[in-house]
Amino acid sequence: MDNTKRPLWVSVAGWYVTIFGLFGFIVPLMIPFSSVFRLTIQTSGGSVVFVFAYSLIYAILRTIAGIGILNGCNWSRFLYPTVVLGGIIVSFFLYDVPNNSARQSGIYFRRIADVAAFALLVRSDASRFFAKDKMSPDTTKVES
Repeated sequence: MDNTKRPLWVSVAGWYVTIFGLFGFIVPLMIPFSSVFRLTIQTSGGSVVFVFAYSLIYAILRTIAGIGILNGCNWSRFLYPTVVLGGIIVSFFLYDVPNNSARQSGIYFRRIADVAAFALLVRSDASRFFAKDKMSPDTTKVES
């Protein structure tokens, strides 16, 4: 059993990523039931099927990254910024976002919070926590 304690900042970042990943499931759940939501997607230049698929994949990957961060999986702190960067590219280049100051403020807040969460994951104490598997002795070697 590994006694490496998870740093507080890793917990904060991991829960942030996980919770917003779970909130991401709201969009794909709303599309089939809300005609207003579907109309909003279509008037902003997006495809309903594309937004459904993108939202579902984004929510799944972000939730997996968050759970991985909480469990100390080193790959998860690289999956997380990759998913966020992909989300930024998709949201800004593939369909228009209506010019709504509240929506824009929400987008800016999320991006700043994403950068802050990533900064917490590359701190030296976080790096030691994620590198714990490399520092433990190899128990898979069999002596002959």
